[in-house]
Formats: sequence, C-alpha cells, structure tokens
Amino acid sequence: MTPGAILAERVPEDMVAAVLHGVGDLRVEQVPAPEPRAGQALIRVRACGICASDVARIFETGTYRFPLIPGHELAGEIERLGSDTRGTAPGTRCTVYPLIRCGTCESCRAGLPNLCDAYDYLGSRSDGGFAEYVAAPVENCIPLPQNVSFAAGALTEPCAVALHAVRRAEVRPGDAVAVFGAGPIGIVIGLLCRIAGARVVMVDVDDRKLTAARDFGLEEGVDGRGGADQLRNVVGRAGVSVAFEAAGAPAAFRDAASVVAKRGTLVLVGNMRGDVTLTQDEYASLLRREARIVGSWNSVPGRFGRDDWEQVLQLMEEGRLPAERLISHRFPLAQVSDALAVMRRGHAALRSAPKESRRSEELHHRVVLEMV
Repeated sequence: MTPGAILAERVPEDMVAAVLHGVGDLRVEQVPAPEPRAGQALIRVRACGICASDVARIFETGTYRFPLIPGHELAGEIERLGSDTRGTAPGTRCTVYPLIRCGTCESCRAGLPNLCDAYDYLGSRSDGGFAEYVAAPVENCIPLPQNVSFAAGALTEPCAVALHAVRRAEVRPGDAVAVFGAGPIGIVIGLLCRIAGARVVMVDVDDRKLTAARDFGLEEGVDGRGGADQLRNVVGRAGVSVAFEAAGAPAAFRDAASVVAKRGTLVLVGNMRGDVTLTQDEYASLLRREARIVGSWNSVPGRFGRDDWEQVLQLMEEGRLPAERLISHRFPLAQVSDALAVMRRGHAALRSAPKESRRSEELHHRVVLEMV
C-alpha cells in the first residue's frame, strides 16, 4: 500500500479556491484539486492568513502567472503523499514554509533557502493556500505542536520572518531596541526582543497601533511624527543598540538610521514603499558612527540548517508568543472579498461581517481565512 492510500478516497477531484485571474479579478470557484507529485504532500488547508503582500499582488502588481491561487501563510493536515514519497505521515497537523528551494544553488547548499537563486513560492509563483487543498514539498511541512491551533499555525510564517530579523540583529540582553512600525510583524519583533532581554521602544505615526502594541505588553511607545529627536528624549542621546525598520516607509528608514548608536545595527525588514534618499550629512553620520546595516529576508526552517520556524512554534507552544491574539478577523473562504476589504480599508469597509468575526479594539488588521 502506498503512503497515505487509506486517506486518498477522501480527496475530491474538485475543490473550492479563490483564484486570481488578473489584477483585481479574484473569483471563488470550483477548480481541480492538485495531485501531489513525488516528494510532495497534499495538504488540506485549515487556515490561511492574508498578508499585506497578498493584497498588493491581488490589487496592484499581480502574481507571476494567471490564473493563480494566492496565499502563503497556511496550516492544515497532510491528507496524503505523492508516489515514492517518504517523510511526514498523513494526518499530521502542519504549517508550511512557502518558499520552495531549488536545492542546487550555493545558498541552498549552505542551508539558506531564503536566499535561493531560483526559488518557487506558494501563493505568488505556484498555487497557494486560498483553497481547500494545496500541494507542497514534504520537506516544507513542519509539524504543529498539539496546543497550537491551525489559525495560530498559519501565522508561523510572519512570526518566523520577525524572528529571523531579530537573529540577524544579534539582539542581546540589555540592548536598547527601537522598532519602527507597530504592525503585526513589528509587534512580534518587539515581543521577541523583549524575550531576548532587551528594552523595547515601539515607534509609529499611528497612535492606535502604539495602543495595540501596549496591549501586548510593549509599554514604551513614541509617536513617529516627532522624529528622531523625540525618540532620543526617551532612549537617551546616545541612541539605540538596534533599530528595526519594519514600516516600509522612507521617513521611518531615515529616522531609524539617525538613532542607531555608535557601532549599532540598523535592520531592514519592511518592504519599502517609495525610494529612499540620504543626504550627504546623513550618509556621513552613518559612516562616522560605524553603523552596521543588515538586511533580513524571509526566514529559514530548521530542516534546512536553521530553526526560525521551530523556535517560533516552541514559543507558541510555551505560551510566550501569543500568535493567536494577533488575529483580528476570521472569515470563511467564501467571504475572501470581505476579508480583503478589511485588509485594504479597515473597519469602515466591512459592513456585512458578523460581530463575532471582529474585535472592536482591532488596530492592525491581521485576517485569517478558516476552512472548516
């Protein structure tokens, strides 16, 4: 009997999916269910997060091909395995690393699939998790602890992105850290830095986001509209050991660069919206402070040589990283248009959602699709 054969009859020939046919043209429809190839697992999707990058792909930039099923933050159960595939057993609850490595480039051989030269990616290059089923390499399926829900498991990906950035920064106990951007990833960065023993100051131009950060215990916050001088009034004139740019805003980048202490570290996390320009004096200041500028891209799961994902899941399991509290709204797949409206315009855009699907105190809009 081939692996997973006892579950094969459960898998329908067709499934429901949200399919992107062109920019702005997302349709919920019946499509053929994927057939797992050798080395792949067929995963029954139980939850899939909606990322800001999904919104951009759907409504602005498009994906790498059409039609395509978006969604890269997902968790579910392995339904069956492709032929001659060994690894995680059918029935296993798992989250899925969405980056599919080529396996042969120098970065892959070094255990850094996030820097792969020829990667594939669920939800932007290959069909992703806005569907009842998705096919993915078995090596990308990471088991969920029993006390971590599918919804929380779907947020492993953004949480691992945050942890990867914190590791790139080499945050140490006693460091003063400023996080520019109090969205979901910025909040997780702040929580992880606090776990590492650092003093954390959140910076944002939206007071409501700073309030959301305080709800997670990140008490110190600075209004980013006051600029770097206001932050220095809080952390001291010497500046901070580490500054994270997690807002993707040119002004936040310049402020973050200006408050890094001598031999401090500036970590680039946010996808920048617009060009970044430094004056000659700003450049000279970075030079003379010997500031270290570090890029942080994606994340690396343990079976590829690092353990961003495994550590995040361990922190979730221990209750030290309350990922499920990040979720603001939950929708069934059929209501993906309403879910995207929340991500695009906030509460005012949502008129038909039931009260139980939203939190009145929600300020950061982390939306999860749940497939029952």
